[in-house]
Amino acid sequence: EAASIAQERLSQQEAGRMFLARGTQKLRANRPYEAIVYFGRAQQSLAMRESRWEISESLFMCGSAYEAGGLFWAARANVLGSLNQILGDHRDSGFIAPQAATCAQKLAWIEIELGRVACAISWMELADLLAGAAKLTDKALNTFTEGRWNQDAVLGILFLRAKQEDLRYLQYLPDVLERLGLDLSRMALLYALGYEDKLRSEGLIPEGETSEQARELFIDWFKQPAAAE
Repeated sequence: EAASIAQERLSQQEAGRMFLARGTQKLRANRPYEAIVYFGRAQQSLAMRESRWEISESLFMCGSAYEAGGLFWAARANVLGSLNQILGDHRDSGFIAPQAATCAQKLAWIEIELGRVACAISWMELADLLAGAAKLTDKALNTFTEGRWNQDAVLGILFLRAKQEDLRYLQYLPDVLERLGLDLSRMALLYALGYEDKLRSEGLIPEGETSEQARELFIDWFKQPAAAE
């Protein structure tokens, strides 16, 4: 009886791994909706404690597929589930896996895509903490740092496109961004708030640059391809 149960669970795991691999192929082929179906099947097959890491991967990949399809709330739910699986190991053993920082950084991206600035900043802050605790390899740290820089820049686009009625609620935010080392988005927000003189006094706008030239810089920033997302 026990042997047959164990064999059945092994068969489920193998099926789950096959669905996971197939879903990954579909996602790489830019077929996110087909990928979602396979990742959903993988999650059903891998729903057992011994497959925690694989179900975490299937949740993360499913979140990526939903994101690729523009279904950001579903993407958020899946990546959050993946992070919960990973942090379950921390609750049991105190170990923080590098994938935790990856999940938190992905959640920050999704929040940026949703336009939820406060939530994006919170996830970026958590991602920093997890990256430090996980002791990333040099390669992984470089990838993480590049992703954070890109998020900082894209967050700046959100501030540059904000309406006047929204900007009045963000007067306090430059100090928060400075504390978190988000220098690009801080610069964009200060400009959007009308603090060009402060940017000049800090040397962020060169002394010899005219207001028109500075404006062109921020317009070019605003028009970056990432703005379409």
